[in-house]
Amino acid sequence: MPELTRRKWSGAVRIRRTARQGLLTVRALLLFAVAECGLRLTDLPRLCRGLGIHWSDLPVGATGPRQSIAGRPTLDVLVVVARLGRMWPWGDTCLKRCLVLGALLAPAEPVLVIGVRRSPEGEFQAHAWLEFGGVSLDPMSQEFAALTR
Repeated sequence: MPELTRRKWSGAVRIRRTARQGLLTVRALLLFAVAECGLRLTDLPRLCRGLGIHWSDLPVGATGPRQSIAGRPTLDVLVVVARLGRMWPWGDTCLKRCLVLGALLAPAEPVLVIGVRRSPEGEFQAHAWLEFGGVSLDPMSQEFAALTR
């Protein structure tokens, strides 16, 4: 009998996890639409404020005390946003992904940072990433010089 109960419990957990991921996917999809429209209709600082994302005007690493965002929910958010970003019909950019991720992870107080560099071929390149307590989750962020206002 305990085996049957264990199977029922794992099935219920699986259903809850699937429902939670479905809701997360719907939220992320709506946020991609908000980010897409917002980038076309308003300025970036106003869009960030509306999504609950701080705009970086501090040097890299000076955005406040380190906050932990590690864990399963964060991984789920990263996976869903990456998957939807690849399928987004109007193009996947680091800025759109950061806006969606930042809105979904707003309780962790993300800071949007935009950086620039010159490629080896001499091309100007820009990149956006989020920092949480001064720590970036994006390994590419080290290759760019952060802009300040």
